[in-house]
Amino acid sequence: SKPMLNYVKHDEEFHCSIRMKYGAEILAVAMVSRDEDTDTDVVYVQNPVEVNVMIHERADGKSVRGMGFSKWCAFSNEEFYIINGNDILTMSALSNEIIILYEGYLLSEEHDKLNDSDLSSGGTPSSQVKGSIGKIEEARKKFERLFNNKA
Repeated sequence: SKPMLNYVKHDEEFHCSIRMKYGAEILAVAMVSRDEDTDTDVVYVQNPVEVNVMIHERADGKSVRGMGFSKWCAFSNEEFYIINGNDILTMSALSNEIIILYEGYLLSEEHDKLNDSDLSSGGTPSSQVKGSIGKIEEARKKFERLFNNKA
């Protein structure tokens, strides 16, 4: 069988967007590798985040499209995942602007983890429960600024 992801450089790490066959778009640092035994491509992803597109109705009736990120596997503490190449529709490298937003999101997640001292006492930090909404909002504002500057 022909390699599915033959248009992607193999065994090299890069920031990319991965469109999954089930519909989600994931941003991650990824590396594509050929599994000789099964003759398929496997993709190693680090810190995958899912892209959420939001439509925001403005007061003047215009709607603004924005985006935010959320953890791909919300309740997992794993940093690395392996995706079967056959589950991927397409992969492409990220622009520098999006890399900056992606890395910024990861830093804010890391920062929140360190601030959640409640975790040590066994409680669920309230900031984790409601914080994700605030973060998407923040990311969405960043994206809106980015898009408005281009328009």
